[in-house]
Amino acid sequence: MRKRILAWIALVIFILIMVNMMFIHYRVTESITVFLLYVLFFFYYDKRQRNGEFYTSGSPENNGDPDDKSESDTLE
Repeated sequence: MRKRILAWIALVIFILIMVNMMFIHYRVTESITVFLLYVLFFFYYDKRQRNGEFYTSGSPENNGDPDDKSESDTLE
């Protein structure tokens, strides 16, 4: 669950940066720097996943996300 929340926060920040660069034009240099950091992070993250360097923990039923609880955990 924590990964999903962080992903949504990252998406909102990314969209705000794009809107700022296209329409608002407030501190564009800083926005471009943060945008490039986003691009570099996801480029290397994707590269690590393709090479098999990124290992997930958890069981296959919860898609490797240890924060997700299975149905048997929520019934207690």
